[in-house]
Amino acid sequence: MTPLPTAPTRLPRARFIGAALVSALLAACGGGGDDPAPIPTVSSVSVVAGTSKYSQNMVIAVTGTDVDQGLFVTSPSCRDMFLSTSPPYQSNSATAYYRCRVTALGTSLVTAARAIDSVVLGQAAYTVPLPQVTMTVSEGPTFSGTMVFTLFPGNAPLTVNNFLNYVNSGFYLGTIFHRVNNTTNIVQGGGYLPLTQGSVPVVKTPTFAPIPLEVGRGLSNVLWSIGMARTDQLDSATSEFYINVANNPSLDGFRGGYAVFGTVSAGADVVTGIDTAPCTAFAPVSECAPNLNILITGATQTQ
Repeated sequence: MTPLPTAPTRLPRARFIGAALVSALLAACGGGGDDPAPIPTVSSVSVVAGTSKYSQNMVIAVTGTDVDQGLFVTSPSCRDMFLSTSPPYQSNSATAYYRCRVTALGTSLVTAARAIDSVVLGQAAYTVPLPQVTMTVSEGPTFSGTMVFTLFPGNAPLTVNNFLNYVNSGFYLGTIFHRVNNTTNIVQGGGYLPLTQGSVPVVKTPTFAPIPLEVGRGLSNVLWSIGMARTDQLDSATSEFYINVANNPSLDGFRGGYAVFGTVSAGADVVTGIDTAPCTAFAPVSECAPNLNILITGATQTQ
C-alpha cells in the first residue's frame, strides 16, 4: 500500500494520556544521569501487501528511527494492535511491524503517533474486501474441483466469523460432503470424516462452540447461496455448512430459519458434480451419501 504523507498533527490527548504517564514514570525510574528514552521518528507507514483480510491479522510496517518503541499505532477497523517480535515480521529500531485483527470491511486508515506527545507521524490507507474462501474437493480419480465462496459479514458477522475460524484452523481438511441428491436441494458437508459402509459414522472433533442463529438479515436461501446447518435447536450451528443447488426460500423461515452467509462465486459446476455423484443411503448421517467419499482437500481464505 502507498503511504499517505501526513503533516504532524495532534490526536485527542485523552487517547494517549495513559501511555504518556507510563513513559514519564519509566523515564523517572532511570535515576539521575541516565539518557532519556529515544523519541521515534517515522519515514513511512504502510500495510504489508496481502494482509488486509477480514478476520485475520493485518501487518503494518513502520520505518524510521526507534520505531519499535514510543509509538501508538491505531486503526478503527483493526483491533488488538501489538508489536510483532518474531519472524517473518521481526521488529527492530529501523523497521517495526505492528499486527492487529481486521474487524471491518471497506477503506480505513492506520495511524502512527508519538506516545509522549500525541503527534501524528504518519498514516496509510488500506481497503478490506469481502472475504473469500477457496475450497478444493476430490473423489479420488473420478472427480475433483475448486470452488470459491464469497462471504457477507455485513449481513451475518457471527456466522462468517465462525466459518472462517474453521477454515483458518484447518478443520475442514479431511472432512467430506455427506449429503447430496436430496429433496431439499442442498449439498452438505464439513462435519464427518470419510464414511465406510457398515461402519459407524465418525464426527470430526473438536468443534468450536455453537453460534447464535442469524436470519432475517437480507440474505436468502437462493441458488448457490451458502448456509450453516444446525440441529432442531436454533442456536446450534457449528462446523457443518450447505450449498443450495436450487432456490430454497422456504428455508429462510422453516422451523426458525437457516442462516445464509455467502455465495458460490466460482465453481458452480463443481457443486453440481458433488450433487450428482453416485450415492446411497447412509443412516443416520444422510438419505444419500456419495458412494466414493468426496473429500475436502483444501480450504483457504484467499481474500
